[in-house]
Amino acid sequence: MIYDSYARSVGISYTTLFVLNFISQYEVCTQKIICERTMLPKQTVNNVVKKLAEQGYLRLEEILGNSKSKKILFTEKGKEYAEPMIKHVQDAEDTAMARLSESHQEELLCIMELYDHAFRKAMNDK
Repeated sequence: MIYDSYARSVGISYTTLFVLNFISQYEVCTQKIICERTMLPKQTVNNVVKKLAEQGYLRLEEILGNSKSKKILFTEKGKEYAEPMIKHVQDAEDTAMARLSESHQEELLCIMELYDHAFRKAMNDK
């Protein structure tokens, strides 16, 4: 897997890269949101977030009116750490997409949407 190979090349796990990228894309991000939208196990997300917080890359902030759920935010150190990796991945994705014709781009996005829907349904059908 391309993402896993890149993650290992920068000394982190695929899951850590995935979580960092996810956090960077959402203004309000909680562990629950990550789990719901990515289908990653709660324990996996918790372990990644806890480790990154211990390393000083993330901080957890209580959400008003909800003492159970905490918003996940980058620290300054975390931004400096994550931004180059995330930018590299996003730039590579953009470059790869730009190399496809417009019709292939549309086809790919349509098929990925169909696959995502079918996969989510299959996962929830247990």
